[in-house]
Amino acid sequence: MKRISITILLTLIMVLPVLAENSAGSQELSKPQGDRIWLTSASGAPGDVINIDLMIGNAMTEVDAVTITLKYDTSKLQYIDWADGSLNPGWVMFNINEKSDGEISVGGFCVKTAIKTGSEGSIASFSFKIKPEASGDALISLDKIRDDVQGFNFENGKIRIEAASVMNQ
Repeated sequence: MKRISITILLTLIMVLPVLAENSAGSQELSKPQGDRIWLTSASGAPGDVINIDLMIGNAMTEVDAVTITLKYDTSKLQYIDWADGSLNPGWVMFNINEKSDGEISVGGFCVKTAIKTGSEGSIASFSFKIKPEASGDALISLDKIRDDVQGFNFENGKIRIEAASVMNQ
């Protein structure tokens, strides 16, 4: 009996920290398959201003609080500004700040309303200017996904940078 108790105790000591780590800091896909958040993609030439939308499709989960960080490549993109998206549940507070070069913080919450289950649309639109020396792809990634959208399936966006067109004279 004493061996069984010790075995159970040791098993709990080994398993509980792993479970706690997965529930606290993991970006695993834990919500139903239908819930997703993503960034649109676009293309443009150096010097162009491109808009990228932060989209949500919440088939299974009402959303009344959102916290997300976007990361982007500062060697290729310059962040310009943001605008409200098509989904506005009546935010009590909604704000977007460039917290450091290459990181944009998105946060908002509602009190008596929410983005209703089954909605799909943009939360916000972001404007970026493609730097003159940029080429290739510029990735924009979702990071630190928290609150009601934590665990949603997510997709990063990218801006495909095309060669600038040369005008014939």
